[in-house]
Amino acid sequence: MPQGLDLTVDREAELPLGAQLAGRIRNALREGRIGPGDRLPSVRELAETAGVNVNTVRTVYARLESEGLVRSEHGRGTFVSGMPAG
Repeated sequence: MPQGLDLTVDREAELPLGAQLAGRIRNALREGRIGPGDRLPSVRELAETAGVNVNTVRTVYARLESEGLVRSEHGRGTFVSGMPAG
């Protein structure tokens, strides 16, 4: 897992767990703690680390991919693409 990437969730928060994870990844990118080309944890690794279901992580990664922030490479993993322009 990239250093400086805190992917813990607060189960007491009103914000859904998936939204918390997506927000943490967005913030880490915005703050420069992760950058283009960095490999994110696998779906299973992140699910285990955060204590969430693998489907939650799949949804988070799909959402971030649709936003252009990450890209998934079959058999290789999920990588940071960068902040979209604008």
